[in-house]
Amino acid sequence: MSQLDVVIEDNRFNSIVTWLLVAVLLLAAAVSVISGEPIWAVFVAGGLVIILLPAGVRRNRSVMPPWEIVVFTALPITSQFFALPDMLADLTTFLAILAIGVLVVVELHVFSPVEMTPRFAVAFVIFVTMATAGVWAILQYASDVYFNTTLIQNKTTLMWDLVFATAISFVASPIFAIYFRWIEAVDVRGLTAGEGL
Repeated sequence: MSQLDVVIEDNRFNSIVTWLLVAVLLLAAAVSVISGEPIWAVFVAGGLVIILLPAGVRRNRSVMPPWEIVVFTALPITSQFFALPDMLADLTTFLAILAIGVLVVVELHVFSPVEMTPRFAVAFVIFVTMATAGVWAILQYASDVYFNTTLIQNKTTLMWDLVFATAISFVASPIFAIYFRWIEAVDVRGLTAGEGL
């Protein structure tokens, strides 16, 4: 079992916390729609599909991604309800994009024939994060055009947003790799302890 395989967890505590986060995300999506911010509802819906995929594929409510990663996807949505400075709000969005990229890579590895070494997975997370940031920029533009929002102030800001998302992926992806190694070590210790009982 590789580091990526043990990321999708099947334990009671993790599933309870993750389902609570899912409930928060659903509530935030509803509030976003009611308050006239459909772009955030789309963002949440995409994140929820990725978060709930393991439970759907395994047909087991307790098989969920680690709550620690799901928290990152909830940050930008919940931050919309607080008066955060623009820079901090942007940072939470970039971290959420990174977390979604991590979940996509892990779920590709676990639920498809694709097999990735941890090093390749880190590199792939960077590319998925960059692609997700690009899709997010397109959605923001579409929202500005069709819903008269002002999510993109100007081209320079948009380009800097893409640069920051890429920079965060380069910095944080190795941290997720360390986290995966830690999960694997905890899992192996747990299996060894279980075998000794």
